[in-house]
Amino acid sequence: MEDYWSAAFAKEWERLEPALYEAIAYAGGRIARQGVFPMLGTLVPQIRIDPAQRTLRLDRPHHHDIAVTPARPVTFTASHYVWPHVRVTCDEPWPLRVTYPCAAARAGVRNPVHESGGTLTALRALAATPRLQIVAHLAGQSRSTQELAALLGLSASVISRHLQQMTQAGLTTTRRVGYYALDRTRLDEIAAALAGLAAPPSD
Repeated sequence: MEDYWSAAFAKEWERLEPALYEAIAYAGGRIARQGVFPMLGTLVPQIRIDPAQRTLRLDRPHHHDIAVTPARPVTFTASHYVWPHVRVTCDEPWPLRVTYPCAAARAGVRNPVHESGGTLTALRALAATPRLQIVAHLAGQSRSTQELAALLGLSASVISRHLQQMTQAGLTTTRRVGYYALDRTRLDEIAAALAGLAAPPSD
């Protein structure tokens, strides 16, 4: 095994190890500061999360619920090899584990979008015509789910799902029950992050 490691993987590990540690430190720091659900929000749309119900869902051929308990905790593992997917190991006797992609390791370089605190998540949340329309309708004032449904010609349940994804990405906030407003500070942060990506390199 030592010979195989030296011949086949040692040099590759030298490249991957720092990026994996960086991904783990990023996720761990975010969990420590904000809890687990904001970190999970960076994995949207590969997973669907509901912080209110404290659930995480993936669309898979087999469906069953798994309860995370002190006796059966969940481990989050950054991986170079699962991109762009999120994997769940839930079959006995293996420990419960969520394996998520380390984008910086995949690229082999530092990933400024990943490091920008969820810019990629926000852009994914905007990448649908109804959600862009919601942004336009919320630009002038906060609106209720029912108002947005009437303006977009969609059902309230569909609007609620769009708003849930936007809220998870920090794009919208709730002013009172059923009413949503744009988080303009978050939008300014996204604009600044994009401007930083497009800025010419300094001498």
